[in-house]
Amino acid sequence: MILNCLRDKATLLLGGFELPINTHSFTNDMRTFTSSDDVLTLLIHLGYLSYNFEAKTARIPNEEVKSEFFNLMQALRWNNVIDAIDAS
Repeated sequence: MILNCLRDKATLLLGGFELPINTHSFTNDMRTFTSSDDVLTLLIHLGYLSYNFEAKTARIPNEEVKSEFFNLMQALRWNNVIDAIDAS
């Protein structure tokens, strides 16, 4: 379930969208993930996503990070994400 939701959110992020994110459930460890928001919050902490505190949204901050996200999608063989990006 988390993986499917994360895949959908990754597709939107790669499409240039800002996503609402709940950062409060993150337990600040790299082993316990109860939601896709926990994974995205970790990516914010690591600097791969930027966070708008007022709007409580996350986004990919630049083209370099976007390119790395795309490379990861290819490595994971998330073909439906790649197809959606190619079609956009």
